[in-house]
Amino acid sequence: MPVPHLKEKLHQIIESADDIKLEAIYTLLQVEENSEPSYSLNELEAIYERRNNFIKDKKQAFPVVEFIKYVKQN
Repeated sequence: MPVPHLKEKLHQIIESADDIKLEAIYTLLQVEENSEPSYSLNELEAIYERRNNFIKDKKQAFPVVEFIKYVKQN
């Protein structure tokens, strides 16, 4: 959906929303705005090692979520 159309739809939703929905929208946007991914040093090292190995074509790639689970288990 093009951004101008998306903005217009959001304006329409906000204009007709009740207080509960407005609070929910505001909370969702605040959480998104204030959240930053955080990884431990071990996770970051493993991620960079995986990236470097992938670039060198030494290892198979895995989805990030699967890889983080693996790192946390080891």
